[in-house]
Amino acid sequence: MELLLRPNLLFSNDPSMTQQEYACNIRYIHGFNRLLKRDKIPHSYVVESLIYIERGLESYLQEYYRDKSFVFTVRADILIPAFTVSVVSYHGGEPLLLPESVEFHELVQGYREKAYFQGIPLPGRDTGEWAREGPEVEKPLGIERYVRLLHT
Repeated sequence: MELLLRPNLLFSNDPSMTQQEYACNIRYIHGFNRLLKRDKIPHSYVVESLIYIERGLESYLQEYYRDKSFVFTVRADILIPAFTVSVVSYHGGEPLLLPESVEFHELVQGYREKAYFQGIPLPGRDTGEWAREGPEVEKPLGIERYVRLLHT
């Protein structure tokens, strides 16, 4: 809720500062983990909550910024596990890659199914044998994202 009441977001007019904006404007949302892990919250409630956050931040940006574009991103990082919300300036010169974007319902469903709520399993931990080299283990990507361009 603090994200909507006091967003504390910093933006720059310099396109080279986008990475610094991202580092300053990223927020982690861990609050759904326990509920999702135990199936105590309907999928639709999480989707509605993320939509509420998106609309709230969009209202904030429209109130304080004129004629500016922003990239709003929600990531479902299954390795942390957490949802991350970020907002950065969009200057129009660089291409905006939206093809990897998924809808909120897909984002939440994938997170619920794949998140490492109990931590990342380490190979050899059960047997006590730690191999320095071994077969290539398929590494999960771990991150799906919802991306939207916001205009004020």
